[in-house]
Amino acid sequence: MATRIALDAHADEGGRAAAAREVGVLGRGNPQARHDLETLLDSAPWRVRRETIGALAELKDPAAAEALRARYGRTALVPELRAIEAALEKLRGEG
Repeated sequence: MATRIALDAHADEGGRAAAAREVGVLGRGNPQARHDLETLLDSAPWRVRRETIGALAELKDPAAAEALRARYGRTALVPELRAIEAALEKLRGEG
């Protein structure tokens, strides 16, 4: 259910952000959850992307680092850069 809300471009932005956060908590060990979150990195508003970045770190799946690094190279938004840096640190076990 949370994944469906997070991916729904017509849903409320706040609801999508909260849903993305939930996918990060509930989706550990689920490659489909990681894939679904990764798709939000390019298509979602900043508020949703911010929660998605944190959710990818919460999955504790090192494979998420590749998508985060790719997004890092495509953004100039400083808060987004910092969020990605923090997520990558968490994935490396430093956060």
